[in-house]
Amino acid sequence: MDSMDVSYLDLSYVMLFLIASLCFVSYIWIRESIKGLSVGLLEDLFKTFLWIIRWGFLYAVWLFVVGVKYFGISIEPSLKSLIDSIFLAILFMIISYTATKLKMLGKIYGFKNK
Repeated sequence: MDSMDVSYLDLSYVMLFLIASLCFVSYIWIRESIKGLSVGLLEDLFKTFLWIIRWGFLYAVWLFVVGVKYFGISIEPSLKSLIDSIFLAILFMIISYTATKLKMLGKIYGFKNK
């Protein structure tokens, strides 16, 4: 392995760590914000944001564990691709659910399309 490969891998691990860290911090911030909301649609909306953040954190950890050879986990590329696809499909389902919550919120508060 030449030095170019090592620096690329190091950079991707740093990026995964950064993504997981931002997800963790965002989770804490939104969790604290929910405490100040009344029960209702806004609280549900924030909880769906928490699901997006949780799922992003899990996906970043998954990519890190599979990518680092120190854990002794070796996964066949086709299985890794399948699991990645499942992670992304569930993430987009959560995002779609969040979009429906936002649409409901827009109707309740009278936001108009221009």
